[in-house]
Parts: sequence; C-alpha cells; structure tokens
Amino acid sequence: MTFDERRQARIERLRTAGRRAASESESAYSRSKAMTDAIPFGQPILAGHHSEGRDRNYRDRAWNLMGKSIDLGGKAKELERGAEAAENNDAVFSDDPRAAEKLKAKVEAAERSRVTMKAVNSCWEKHGKPAPGDIEEWKMISFETQVILVNLDDCRKLLARGIIDRPFPGYALTNNSANIRRMKGRLAQI
Repeated sequence: MTFDERRQARIERLRTAGRRAASESESAYSRSKAMTDAIPFGQPILAGHHSEGRDRNYRDRAWNLMGKSIDLGGKAKELERGAEAAENNDAVFSDDPRAAEKLKAKVEAAERSRVTMKAVNSCWEKHGKPAPGDIEEWKMISFETQVILVNLDDCRKLLARGIIDRPFPGYALTNNSANIRRMKGRLAQI
C-alpha cells in the first residue's frame, strides 16, 4: 500500500466509523423516544402499586437509551473531526514519496515569512506605524501583511502599553529560524 492509499484508507475508516456511530445514535434516540411516548404525559410512578418496579425499569431503560444516543452522537462528531484533521494534515511524513518536495516548500515558506517579519519590524522601528506608499520598505511587505498592519489595533494597543516593541516579537523570529534549521536538517536526512 502506498502512502497516499494508507492516508485515504485511514480517512475512510474514520468517516465510516463516524457514520456508523451517528446511525446508532439516531437509532437509540428513536427507541428512547418511542419508549417515552408510550408513557402518558404527566403520568407519575404509582408508588406501592404492583407495576412500580416494571415502570421504574422501563423509564430507566428509556433514560439509558437517551444517554447512549448522546454519547454516540459525541463519538460521531469526534470521529468526523478526526477524519477532517487527517484530511487537512499537512505534516510531512518520512515514508511519503513527496516528503522532500513538501519539506522544501515548507522551508521556503518559512524563509519568506522570516523576510517579511524582519521587513515589518525594521519598517515599524524606523517610522512607527507605516502608511501605505509612504515608505520604500513598505513595498517589500506582501499585500496581506500590509492589510494586517494597517488594521492592527491589538498590536497598536500592545505597543502603546509597552508590552511589545515591534509587531513581530523576538521570540517569533527565533522560533521561525529554529523551525527552518530543524526542517533543513530533516530535509538532509530524507
């Protein structure tokens, strides 16, 4: 089985198990509802009556079926989230035949991110909050980042309170550089 086949099989297994759990949940709900509909509305348990034990057991079974329905519904949602996570997982596995190219793409994206972070911090330190078109360095920053910076109310508040001194704190650059080194080392292994 190839890497992609194993991945698809795992996603399909999770989706199938989720559908099965959802179906069982619906079935348990239907049985519980049918059982409770058989009890007249407002009918109390007749204490001391010969039917008291059977009635309590009947209501307990209906209650337990409803609980089972809720538990299976939660399990179905969890399995569906697991299938979506497996489908959207962009982790690079060593046994993936395209691992090297995926890692190269991740390294390039991280390096572009590092350049952008440095440019934004440099621009911010020189000129404060930059206005589009005013500064030459601003043209080095991607349009998406410019939009974020122009509308960066939270960043401005943190800067004004002295919590941070630039939009991208030092630890963000350090973490990004460490991730680049880690991915390059892994790329060399693969």
